[in-house]
Amino acid sequence: MTDSELLNSYYPLVSFLAELCGPGCEVLLHDVSMPEQAVIAIAGGHHSGREIGSPLTDFARDIIKNNTYRDSDYISNYTGAGKGKNFMSSTFFIKNGDRLVGLLCVNRD
Repeated sequence: MTDSELLNSYYPLVSFLAELCGPGCEVLLHDVSMPEQAVIAIAGGHHSGREIGSPLTDFARDIIKNNTYRDSDYISNYTGAGKGKNFMSSTFFIKNGDRLVGLLCVNRD
């Protein structure tokens, strides 16, 4: 499976998870191959203020730089921030073999 095909398979999860978790939840899908325009899907985009085409956060860049994704499949329940407020965040690492190709992030009140 190509990286694009793999990422495309996650698109339905974005709206599904946002609807499942309710109005206090924001879900984002990132393509890490395009760090300056990484957000490729978003639902409930009111927490971070990001939109489709927004860049990776500094936190996401650190995940990539430090190879955090190599030893686990996700990071959960850390504090995120955006638009002047804090929220709880979790990030699932989308891998093609041992390569990180995307991030599925959930931010919630």
